[in-house]
Amino acid sequence: MTKQMNQKTYWTGIVTLFLLNACATDPNSCDPKQGGFISGLSAMGSGCYEQRIDRKQEEASTSQSLTDRLNSENQVLEDEKSWTSEQKYQAQQSLDRLQSSNSNLQRKIDSMKANTQSAQSEKARLQRKLQQSKADTARLKQQIKTGTITEKELNQETARLTKERNQTEADASAFAGALLVQ
Repeated sequence: MTKQMNQKTYWTGIVTLFLLNACATDPNSCDPKQGGFISGLSAMGSGCYEQRIDRKQEEASTSQSLTDRLNSENQVLEDEKSWTSEQKYQAQQSLDRLQSSNSNLQRKIDSMKANTQSAQSEKARLQRKLQQSKADTARLKQQIKTGTITEKELNQETARLTKERNQTEADASAFAGALLVQ
């Protein structure tokens, strides 16, 4: 009987330790990696492991929800980035077309400036010829009035001035036509 009593006392002590350990187990510090066999049995008996598993599953679920939300936000940002890249490409294409158009316009302006300078130069040349023709005509009139010119010289000068006038009129017509074409 002593042996039975010793065993009964032994088992009673063990059960008491389990119960005391179960009461003393903090659910937050319930880690199956720590402690020994008796701590593990105590944690299982107290429901500490189940609470820890539930808490870890809740954390995993929260983490998964956060991961899903972040993945969704990342997809939205990627879509915006793609859209922005497309807008940037289209804007660059528009700018390239505008720059090409500006270059063409600049070439036309430069050509017009050159043509204007050429036209001004031609106009000045024609005006000089007209002034010379007027001066020659005035000189001939004066010579006729004073009688210092012969009929032969008068006819030669008149033919020369008529030829110059016809050439000046042709040049002026060509010049005016060229201006109209531009």
